[in-house]
Amino acid sequence: MKKYLRLTAIACGMASLIGGSVQSQANPAPKPNANVQVGKSNNGKAVSLKIGQTLEIALTSNPSTGYEWAVLKNNPKLLAVAGPSTYDPNKTGMAGAPSVQHLRFKGVKVGTVNLELGYRRPWEKNKKPIELWKIKVKIQK
Repeated sequence: MKKYLRLTAIACGMASLIGGSVQSQANPAPKPNANVQVGKSNNGKAVSLKIGQTLEIALTSNPSTGYEWAVLKNNPKLLAVAGPSTYDPNKTGMAGAPSVQHLRFKGVKVGTVNLELGYRRPWEKNKKPIELWKIKVKIQK
């Protein structure tokens, strides 16, 4: 009987450990230097970023039409472009369907930047963008 109780206690303890590890994997604690991700719903809002942290902007784009999101206003001394834009493959599998464009920036120096993006064709220099996206980025230590 004592052996049975001991095995039951061990099994319950292991089950709680396994359950706890599943819980911690389902809701992991945010990493201190994790990317700050924003999208369309953040237009016109503010975001905080630490020096060395990456701001990732994900916006719907359709590069097959020639339109893309481009930086119109930034202070690269505070917020540097962190590589070229990337695109998610469109989920429909149809040529010409919209996808998501990712633009990345890295916090370089403490300060505030009014970042402005425009959705336009790069060769149409004298035309206004058909859409604007703005965010205030506060870079902290």
